[in-house]
Amino acid sequence: MSVSWLGRLKWLLSSHNNAYIKLLSVDNKKSPITAKNEFDKMQKGEVKRVVQTVISSTGLLELSGGRDVYDGYVVNDIYCEPGNEYIDFTSKPGILRLGEMVGDVNTDEYKRLQIRKTIRKGSGRMASR
Repeated sequence: MSVSWLGRLKWLLSSHNNAYIKLLSVDNKKSPITAKNEFDKMQKGEVKRVVQTVISSTGLLELSGGRDVYDGYVVNDIYCEPGNEYIDFTSKPGILRLGEMVGDVNTDEYKRLQIRKTIRKGSGRMASR
C-alpha cells in the first residue's frame, strides 16, 4: 500500500513532533564555553523555533518548555577547534557538527511532493476540458 502525497506531506510537516536542533555557532573566548543552538520551544501554548545559547550540562528538555522530544538532550561537550566544531549530548549517540541539524523537514522531498501535487492538479483540469 503506497502512502498518498498528502499523507507524506502532512508527515513531513509534523516536524514539531520530533526533536529539532541545529548548531549555529560555538564560542570559547570567555568562560564558560558556549554554543548557540536553534530548537523548538513551547511558548504560550505554541511551538516556536528559537535560538538560545547553551553551556555544558544544559538540558534541552527544560529549555524547550518541557517538550518530551528533548528528553536526553543534555549538552555534554562543546568542542571549538576551528574546522571541527561540534557538540554532543550525554544520552544521545553521535555528535552535532557546526551547521548540521537533526529532526528537520527534508526540503528536497517537500519540494518533490509540492510539484507532484501541482502536476496532478493540472492534469485533472486538462481532463475536465
